[in-house]
Amino acid sequence: MRDQLSVMNKKLDDLGKKLDDPGTGLKRLNERIDANTAAVVELEGTIKGYADA
Repeated sequence: MRDQLSVMNKKLDDLGKKLDDPGTGLKRLNERIDANTAAVVELEGTIKGYADA
């Protein structure tokens, strides 16, 4: 049982390190989502502008 717990703890630690990675972790993913959200909002405004014309 302790061996299994040790293995699970190591896997969770490894996952935590991956999520904290500045190049690929959650912060980087959130930055990309924010950038894409701004682009989508701009496109929505443009498309609506064309539809109203």
